[in-house]
Amino acid sequence: MTVADQGAGISSEAMTRLFSPFAQGSAEVARTYGGTGLGLTVSRELARLMGGDLTATSVEGQGATFTLCVDLPPGTPVAPEDAADTAPPAPMRRIRVLAVDDHEINRRTIALVLQPLDVDLTTASDGHIALSLLAQRAFDAVLMDVNMPGIDGNETTRRLRASGGPNAATPVIGFSAGTEADQVAACYAAGMTDWLAKPLEPKKLYDALQRAAAGPDSVERAA
Repeated sequence: MTVADQGAGISSEAMTRLFSPFAQGSAEVARTYGGTGLGLTVSRELARLMGGDLTATSVEGQGATFTLCVDLPPGTPVAPEDAADTAPPAPMRRIRVLAVDDHEINRRTIALVLQPLDVDLTTASDGHIALSLLAQRAFDAVLMDVNMPGIDGNETTRRLRASGGPNAATPVIGFSAGTEADQVAACYAAGMTDWLAKPLEPKKLYDALQRAAAGPDSVERAA
């Protein structure tokens, strides 16, 4: 899908930082329209989560063109008499989720991906903050980035399991770009109950949270 405008266009200097977090075209744009400079960054991350990408081209003074490329499977028509058999499952009860990731863009992306589930979401930027939050209130599931500075996701999970606090047995869903068998095994050895590969695929994330909400008997290790 391509969207083009006939505006002022984007300078070559601004194009180099177009998808950078907290960057805007100019100070005048920031003063006039506000915003944080995260819209395009988060949009591109969402596109990449779905296996696609968001790109832009522009000639200053001649507008800009944005192209979203996502390879989606074709839908399957459902006859009215078969609708009951293919109806989606009942919505998952509203659960309390803590998402731990040291990158703000990733935390914002997770929040957007989880919007359809209407979860009660809390975020933490490192393991120390996560452990403090986990000691204060109960959660139904924890999304834990494995590779973080300071104490990583594995160490955070180990400390959580040994804490004896309200979340000592709460399901922890780890996620990382490291998909080697020994790295995944280390996550489970640290006490994680589920694991997902980065970039996170929305459906796999939804399924993992569904398993966490259903209880320990439903948690399956991702291959």
